[in-house]
Formats: sequence, C-alpha cells, structure tokens
Amino acid sequence: MIFYEAPHRLAKTLATMADVFGGDRRAVVARELTKKFEEFSRGTLAELQAVAANPRGEYVIMVAPGDGVQSGATDDAPTGTVIEQVQAIIDGGAAPNAAIKQVAKRLGIPRQDVYNEFHGIE
Repeated sequence: MIFYEAPHRLAKTLATMADVFGGDRRAVVARELTKKFEEFSRGTLAELQAVAANPRGEYVIMVAPGDGVQSGATDDAPTGTVIEQVQAIIDGGAAPNAAIKQVAKRLGIPRQDVYNEFHGIE
C-alpha cells in the first residue's frame, strides 16, 4: 500500500498505521522523492515513528503486505454447511438475500448456487 502524507501529519499517521497494521509490519518512508536530496528509511512501522521526529518535505509511506493471517481470524471463521452459515447470519438480524450474498462472497461461489441450496431448489 502506498500513502502520500504531509509532514505535519506524519507522526500521527505512522502511529495509526502501527496500531491498525501492527507495529511489526515492514514499511518504507521516503522523503522528497524525485528530488536531489531524496531519502529512504526502512524498518517496521514502530521503528519508523522515529523518522517523524523532525519532519521536513513531502513523504511517501509504503507498507508491505500482511501475512494474510489476522489475529482472531480462526475464532470468527465460519463453520458449518452453506445452509447453516446463511441461517446464522439471518439469526443475527440480516435479511435472507443479504445473508445469501455474504456467504456466496465469502465462499467464492455464485450467489445463485447458495440461494438454490438454501431454498432447496434443485
């Protein structure tokens, strides 16, 4: 991910990124790109907060992709059949069509297939 940031917001942005993405996420902070005195700082988001101590110039923040595992992802992972997943979402207060669409998107299958299975249509 690439972010363009003003110097007066750099410290707050890096702190927020460390909170959201995790302080151990790799990143690069580039200053004054395409200019004579361009500068690159590499490290984790937590380490790069020191760069914001005396910000001058224009900044570009490049954040490395995550490892694909979110904390708590296994606790919230859907379980059960397609029908059980749709019913669980409906029980949570969603409309049937919205629940069907959500399960289809999550499983990567056509919405019509989930609809047919939920309603028992051959």
